[in-house]
Amino acid sequence: MPIPIQVAYKPIGLPEVGKNNYQGFHPGKSEVLPAGWRRFPDTRALTSPIRVEHDVEIVVRDGCRLYADVYRPADTDEKVPAALAWSCYGKKYSALDMLPMTVWHCCVARSALSGLEKFEGLDPARWCPKGYALVSVDGRGTGNSDGQIPVMGSQDAEDGFDVVEAVARMAWCSGAVGMAGNSALAISQWFVAALQPPSLKAIAPWEGMGDLFREQFCRGGIFSMSNFDLITKEIIKGGSGVEDFAEMYRRCPTANVYWKDKRVDMTKIQTPAFIVGSDVSGIHTMGSVRAWLEIPHEKKWLKWGSKQEWFELYSVHESNEELAVFFDRYLKGLDNGWENTSKVRWSVLQFGDKEAIEDVELENYPVPNTEYRELYLQDGGKLGVEESREAAIKEYDSEKFGSVAEFDYTFTKRARLIGLPKAVLYMSCPDKNDMCVYVVVRKKNKDGKTLMHLNFPVEATPVKFIDEIPEKQRASLNLHQGSVGQLRASHRAIDESKSIHPQFPFHPHEVEEKISPGEVVRLEIGIWNVSMDFEAGETVNIAVGGQYPGIAEFKSYSAPRPEHERNKGVHRPILAVPTASTPAIPLSRPRNHNTIWGNATPPPPANRPTPGFDLPHSPRRHPPLLLLFSFCLLKPLQTSLPVIMKEGKMKNAVEHREIVEVVEGYTKPKEVSDVTGTVRLAEDTDTRLIPTPSADPRDPLNLSPWRKFIFVMLVSVFSSIGLSMVSGFGGLLSFYIPDYATAGADYADITALMTYPSMFMGIGNIVSVPLALSIGRRPVFMASTILLIFSSVLCAFAKDYTWHFSARLVLGIATGQSEALVPLMVQEIHFLHERSQMLMLQSAIQTILSAVLVLCASPIAGAITPRYWYILGAALTGLQFILSSFFVPETRYERPLSAYQANDMVQWSSTGDDATEEVLAPVTTSTRPQLDFVNFQPRTVFSDMRLFVGPVDWKQAYYTLKAMVQVLLFPNVFWAFCLNGLTIGVNIAIGTTYAQIIEAPPYNWSDTAASYVNAGQIVTALVALPVLGLGSDKIIKWKARRNGGIHEPENRLLPLVFPVCVGILAAAIYGEACQHPENYHWFALVFANAAYYFCFVGSNIAAITYLLDSYPARGGPVLVVICALRGFVSFGTSYGVAKFIETDGYDGSFGTYAGLTGLFGVLGIVVFFTGKRIRGFTGKWAQSKDPTKPTMCH
Repeated sequence: MPIPIQVAYKPIGLPEVGKNNYQGFHPGKSEVLPAGWRRFPDTRALTSPIRVEHDVEIVVRDGCRLYADVYRPADTDEKVPAALAWSCYGKKYSALDMLPMTVWHCCVARSALSGLEKFEGLDPARWCPKGYALVSVDGRGTGNSDGQIPVMGSQDAEDGFDVVEAVARMAWCSGAVGMAGNSALAISQWFVAALQPPSLKAIAPWEGMGDLFREQFCRGGIFSMSNFDLITKEIIKGGSGVEDFAEMYRRCPTANVYWKDKRVDMTKIQTPAFIVGSDVSGIHTMGSVRAWLEIPHEKKWLKWGSKQEWFELYSVHESNEELAVFFDRYLKGLDNGWENTSKVRWSVLQFGDKEAIEDVELENYPVPNTEYRELYLQDGGKLGVEESREAAIKEYDSEKFGSVAEFDYTFTKRARLIGLPKAVLYMSCPDKNDMCVYVVVRKKNKDGKTLMHLNFPVEATPVKFIDEIPEKQRASLNLHQGSVGQLRASHRAIDESKSIHPQFPFHPHEVEEKISPGEVVRLEIGIWNVSMDFEAGETVNIAVGGQYPGIAEFKSYSAPRPEHERNKGVHRPILAVPTASTPAIPLSRPRNHNTIWGNATPPPPANRPTPGFDLPHSPRRHPPLLLLFSFCLLKPLQTSLPVIMKEGKMKNAVEHREIVEVVEGYTKPKEVSDVTGTVRLAEDTDTRLIPTPSADPRDPLNLSPWRKFIFVMLVSVFSSIGLSMVSGFGGLLSFYIPDYATAGADYADITALMTYPSMFMGIGNIVSVPLALSIGRRPVFMASTILLIFSSVLCAFAKDYTWHFSARLVLGIATGQSEALVPLMVQEIHFLHERSQMLMLQSAIQTILSAVLVLCASPIAGAITPRYWYILGAALTGLQFILSSFFVPETRYERPLSAYQANDMVQWSSTGDDATEEVLAPVTTSTRPQLDFVNFQPRTVFSDMRLFVGPVDWKQAYYTLKAMVQVLLFPNVFWAFCLNGLTIGVNIAIGTTYAQIIEAPPYNWSDTAASYVNAGQIVTALVALPVLGLGSDKIIKWKARRNGGIHEPENRLLPLVFPVCVGILAAAIYGEACQHPENYHWFALVFANAAYYFCFVGSNIAAITYLLDSYPARGGPVLVVICALRGFVSFGTSYGVAKFIETDGYDGSFGTYAGLTGLFGVLGIVVFFTGKRIRGFTGKWAQSKDPTKPTMCH
């Protein structure tokens, strides 16, 4: 029942169409929003149709009419459960309307929100496709609902009870109703659930206080309007008024019946509860703690987070998925193993620029068998296990922010604090008959610098370090300074029978006990939960002051408090009494009470009892002027925690970011680690698009499938022609040997016509890729095409060996683009999950076409002379150049590193004269953004024909060359570089030697037929496409789904096993067949040629995709190293093959090649198992310097 007291209300603004997303009053209106619908072009799209019923009338027990919007799946006639969003905020007031008022928009991307969500509530765009209806209610007095607005309490709870039951009776509802949401939407759940509505089957209060007097407005007896004036002035709209807390406090500053009505009785809650809390909330922490301790049943789970609540709700995909499993269990009745979820999971803050350690499993909270120790304030600003023996008094100016008395304790071993600290202070104030005291627990690093915790993942913020945050952007929403306790001295009375724990005293606040100026009084101050880790040499800092130590963002909305409520003059904490006697300190309580330093502090001095609790009823008193300070620290070697302490070192038994807990029916989503290359690829049955595409029609990722296919075909034709004229030259050697030998060239000189161009292909890459990253891919590609035509013509009209040799070096430089630039362009128009198959498609087309050209080389040369073979290549390249002018557009598009890492928030920047900025969230194949033709220009034939797109940045060339040196030193890159160089070198060695064997007895092939040996490469390409291309992409998606959605690049190496084994066999067979041709059929040579080519292709595709996935910010340099510098290794491998064969024979030479192939294959196994550690270490040198600049080079 409503309370028997006159409640004060204050006026609020009327709802206005167009403000706060109010859309007018439309009872009976029903509409279907189709799949693909968006509120704005840059917001979340619907993946399935949703029926919206506007202003559905619900009449509560006293006849008031409340109005709700219902969002439910439109593609099913089955009854569905409902999730209720209950608060006094407008039912259409969304996070899109609120978050722009906050610092950094709380790092929530607009594209993470549909705009259908009630602020702090679930989003229908996420939940309706899961089979839930969402009901968003205008509570009493809000919007067009009747009455005046009650804020929590019994009236609001009764309304919530009635609405739950009314929703359960609606025709579309299965009868099961849940409640979910942050803050106000969480607080209301406690009150409604305490009334036990029969149809309320589950609640998910994420960050919700449970006592408005003690946790928000009058915490410690000190009144503050907190953020409520902002809420009433900017957010809440209705036809009457809202409760006036300032006026109610003026009427009664102690806990009367009105204020007691604002405290929920948690012991009456019987509903299954998924509770989320955190240290970083300035309001809600203790509501979550008390609910966990007082809810009297076992169907409750507590998850302690480290992130700001709105970011957690809207930007952490895993949180919504986990909530869905909870609701599926209790609203749908699915037997999915939810009960096996750990009851208590904790986040331990590291402070500074270190991320919190998440999902630490606890046996209970507070942690059982934790040891509490008491520390004393000591003169000199120290905390110690003994009280000061000499008289000492500290003081601070209570009217001045920042004036504090500080005390430090420095750890000598690694330590962890989890639980409820408590301060017992003996203090006086000479200038007033009351005082407000604040105590904050902070962390200092080894240099004595006070640290803060960032409430968002750093990659989601516009800064890289906390120190970079400007003062005006520092707010409690983004920074946590430490846990706070506060108390007004006149409210110091304690009712121990109502304390939820000895460490957290309950203050009734029913009477005021003023103090005499100068009187020393004992203040027992409970401090909100602390979760901190300390390294040896780091310090816990206790600061006592007279002003709230946090950051208040919304002071401008509230009037200053009256003079009589504020502090005056100095406050004096007393450290010791002027006596040498030992204080009468009671013995410590049994260990089954809570905690304190454990082994992190020295043991108590000899011949003294261990300090313990001093409770109000204890017959033994501390001398006045004594401070005790209690903390919680996990006891070492607790089996209930994945934490090991040994010799001062602490580590997780299982790396906390890699834990996947499989419980009967579902896999707990994993959190993406901060190791470069490790990304979330799978979401449910969907696949995340990496890089994240924009809505720009000119974004290369937005090319249509047929345009992408033509693109791949044309660049493959370019590569095929160039490679056929470089590596396919082996079939033409017999045409040139007689003439050049007569002119004085030996066999090594003649084979140099093939081996040296392969080396110059590498030189071409070293020059062209840095250039392409500076000015664009298209101009370099088109210039290389022209150079290929020019060099082919030069070769055709060569009059001697030197001319021919020089022209072929230029040909090698031009063809080099097929090695690095072409794969770079292909991967830039495709997503990570299709990268391998598309690169393999390009390689297959390239292989088949070049094999056909090589096969035809000997017959063509025999029919029309080698000169016209070159002219034919020039003519085909000319045709390809013309088509490329129309169908090979620029693929450079500036993306931040976070787009490649696919974090939950992506700050987007497009390139060129179309540059705009927008904020995007990760998207999947089913939630890909629609193209935006309003804010972006369309793609046209003329826009694609532009030679230069975007500004020229010559620094990119420097960054590329510098990064090439860096990445070459990465162990995994160096391995891939050597493996590729080896396999292409052996392939060239085969190509330069097979003609001599196949044209000699016993085979006696004609010189015009020698090139047919390469026919097997066509089969190789057809086999490699499904095995190494599509197969690789299938494997990484399969592995990602088995790994909680997380993709590890090392899985790209799994398909490499097959080609390496084939390569070992092929090299051995080739050597034996060439050494003993009389014992082998000619097919042995054809098979070995094709099989080792399969080994090279496999090594190439696996290495490129693995390294592109591993180092998304170093794509350009990695491709140059693998595709260009390998030319030097291949040159070294193949150049001396003739002399190698002379000394060791074919079997010895190619047997050695087989052994080297096996050796590097075995090293690949080492890379597979150590790759993540390598990336974790080398990733610091593979980060973008500027998140708004291209990331493929610097």
